[in-house]
This record gives sequence, C-alpha cells and structure tokens, in this order.
Amino acid sequence: MTRPKTIEDLKAAPYNPRNISAEALTGLGHSVKAFGDLSGIVFNAKTGHLVAGHQRISALKAAGAVLKDNPFRIELGDKSFPVREVAWDDATEKAANITANNPHIAGEFSDAITGILDDLPRDALFDDLRLDSLASDFYVPDFGPVGIEEQGRLDQKEPTICPKCGHEWQR
Repeated sequence: MTRPKTIEDLKAAPYNPRNISAEALTGLGHSVKAFGDLSGIVFNAKTGHLVAGHQRISALKAAGAVLKDNPFRIELGDKSFPVREVAWDDATEKAANITANNPHIAGEFSDAITGILDDLPRDALFDDLRLDSLASDFYVPDFGPVGIEEQGRLDQKEPTICPKCGHEWQR
C-alpha cells in the first residue's frame, strides 16, 4: 500500500465501531481548531485504513485541512497533527481500533471538574466545545429541607428528572 497523497485518501476503516453526531462533530471541529490534536491519528500502511482518529479526520476534512508527506502529518492553519504510521495485519488493526474506542479504559471525570469548569469563562468557545452540557452532567441538585411556604401540596406531584443520570420520578 502506498502512503496517501491527500487527506481525502485517508479512508476510514469500514468496520469502525464509533459514530459521532453532527452536533458532537461540530464541537470536535472547534476543539481541533482551538487546541490541535488532543489524541492520536494512526494510519495502517499495510491495509490503507485509519486505525484511530476517524472523527478527528472528519472534523479536519470539514475544516479544510491538508495532508503533508514529510513528515507525515495533517495541517490546519498553524496547527500540525502528526500521523502515526504502522504496518499491522488485519486482526491487530481491528484490535487496536476497538481498543482506541473502548469506553471501559477511557477513565471518568472526578468531582474536581466542577471547580475547573467554574473557573473557565462562559464565552463562545465554552459553548462551541459543549462544556455547558458537561457542566450540567455534574450539577447535583439541592434536595435539602425547604420551608413550609416552599412545599407543594401533597396531592400535586411534579415530574422530576435527575440532571446527572436521567432518572425520572414524581415528587
């Protein structure tokens, strides 16, 4: 297999198990423009498939990025995204692709994220990166005691949805 000449030649692995919504792809596009590549792009020269970086490649293509040969990289304005080239057999490629997308080894945010998010300016970039949605994932409603004037009537129940887990109940 020869090295691709243009970013359009970086063809997605047909079995890639990862999808991305249009809204998330837009946010990823803002991320790569603002910060560059925060993870890796891996190309298997043996099969001609991407192993990792499918969604970033989609966002970079949409932004008008170009593929460069020496060193093997993608450029978008003043940002450069190295492309790691491997020569793996089909089984190794597929195992690496699934591993790169495995949510069970991705880790989770700790409660410290709320303080970090509170420190960031609420501006267009904050919104473009969907950090407002992330902040709502960690909002814990206050279910503490309320005064008698704030209590509803016992015969009037309101539907309530937990903003963290989505569980719905009547209160």
